[in-house]
Amino acid sequence: MKKTYSLFFLALFQSITFNLAHPITPSFISELGFSNSLFGIFFAAMSLGIVIGAPIWGYLSDKDHPYKFMILGSVVYIFGQLGFGFFGSVIPMVLSRFFAGLGASSLVTIMPALLIQSSSNSEKPKVLSYLGGIIIFGSSLGYYLGGLLSYFKTSLNFDTYQYVFLVQIFILILYILLLKIILSPMNNFKMNIKNSWLDSYKILSKLKTNQILFFYSLMLATMSFTFMSKFLDVHFISQGYSPNHLGFYVLMTGLFSIFSFIYIIPYFLKFNKMKLLVSSLIISAISIIVTFSFSPFIVLIYSIYLFFILARSTYQPTEQLTISSFDGFTVGELMGIRQFFIGIGMFLGPILGGYLYDQSSIFSFYFNALLLLFSSLLAYFSLKKK
Repeated sequence: MKKTYSLFFLALFQSITFNLAHPITPSFISELGFSNSLFGIFFAAMSLGIVIGAPIWGYLSDKDHPYKFMILGSVVYIFGQLGFGFFGSVIPMVLSRFFAGLGASSLVTIMPALLIQSSSNSEKPKVLSYLGGIIIFGSSLGYYLGGLLSYFKTSLNFDTYQYVFLVQIFILILYILLLKIILSPMNNFKMNIKNSWLDSYKILSKLKTNQILFFYSLMLATMSFTFMSKFLDVHFISQGYSPNHLGFYVLMTGLFSIFSFIYIIPYFLKFNKMKLLVSSLIISAISIIVTFSFSPFIVLIYSIYLFFILARSTYQPTEQLTISSFDGFTVGELMGIRQFFIGIGMFLGPILGGYLYDQSSIFSFYFNALLLLFSSLLAYFSLKKK
């Protein structure tokens, strides 16, 4: 359990740090004169880095000590954030987001693989549930702290929000030191697979039909969840609220999520996984439609939208458990494949959603609700066939 707690701590620290710049990003991009659709392209470029990097990191983590690749990924992410915060022109910033995604994919791929490998079969549902809660809470706390950092722009008369990226990079350096200190003594994760790194992509051809359907369902759900996560930020700011208000809202919903992960979701995970997956996707879709069909926005976002957050929080550990049960693959390979399809969803969601949001913000939310309903159908047929 000591290893598990250490990994939980690192996951919390990682989630806080990675999200420090998120609440100021819509305002930062607006200051540069860029459109909402370009906001989606920036995020999509990062997701493309995740798509390309995830299977490779998953494979490499099976070949050698994982902490080496988590450190390497962190360094790549640091350079990506520096470029995004300080280049100031579109193409270099897009490339910077790509490299940030390439680096981030090592961390989001390897961390769940380490936790799965260090847990018994009976512990995995609880461990993954706690990991989901920790990631959401850490992300929420990072949003809140980033919102607080936004105050310094006014109080210290800064011209831009670039100082937030510098603070984030300093904390990332501390995170790298923690990775070295905590993970280097843990030397029993290596699986000694004797293939070339190109085989990390070739394994996609080994997926069975029901597994392919499930991963496509995951991709569609990720498209919707990613759009909702990122463009809710944009919509929040467009309604006249500040980055600090956004940070506080995300913190409150994060506290709700951690409560759910500790007290509600472990109980849900005792039920049939197929029914749980399908119902969580349907409830997410209905919550989106209701929240953005009526007013006032601030009341609905603190009430009806909580059902979306609970359903989304239930979906994550359930799909991870389902994927980890697929036979014919190592844990590292499965998490790499999972992150590959998540990365595709994270790439397509902001691009398509950003375009639709510029045309009609309400229609873009309806469209993403439709994606979740279609995802629920694919999940149902994939697991029914299984």
